[in-house]
Amino acid sequence: MDTHKFESRYLDTLIGPYPQDEEIYKARSPINHTGQLDCALALFQGSEDKVCPPDQSIKMYEAVRDKGRPVVYKEFEGEQHGFRQAKNIKFSLDGEFLFLLPCVQF
Repeated sequence: MDTHKFESRYLDTLIGPYPQDEEIYKARSPINHTGQLDCALALFQGSEDKVCPPDQSIKMYEAVRDKGRPVVYKEFEGEQHGFRQAKNIKFSLDGEFLFLLPCVQF
């Protein structure tokens, strides 16, 4: 219900028409399966993203946080689905590196 027009009918071909196939949407939506998350999560979000709106990322952040798992959320003002400002691209890449660093074995 909160995606932009270009994506709004895309899921009809992948999942089925909404609301007719609402139960399939619910079954496949990540927000309905946060109980299965057992790992850390990093979310980098554009404030103007209409493909994956910020409220969806915030809900995932809150679900992981509430489970007591390591989680970070960074929202970039003025960015959309793909980051375009060099400073935000650098920040997100550095953030991903730092987030994953404890997992690296040298």
